[in-house]
Amino acid sequence: MPPASEVPTPDLSAAAEEFLMRYGGWEAFCRYYALNPFIREEYRDAVQMLAIVMDRNTA
Repeated sequence: MPPASEVPTPDLSAAAEEFLMRYGGWEAFCRYYALNPFIREEYRDAVQMLAIVMDRNTA
């Protein structure tokens, strides 16, 4: 396993922006998520990533 310094850091802002565009915004995604709690694993990961980005942007 490479040292942490060699592991590329993903562009979280770009990923979050793409994610929000796909769902028509954070509120639209939350409504969808409320109706479908059995959302696929990769979308749960994206929600966590988006929460990190939102925390960074409001700090």
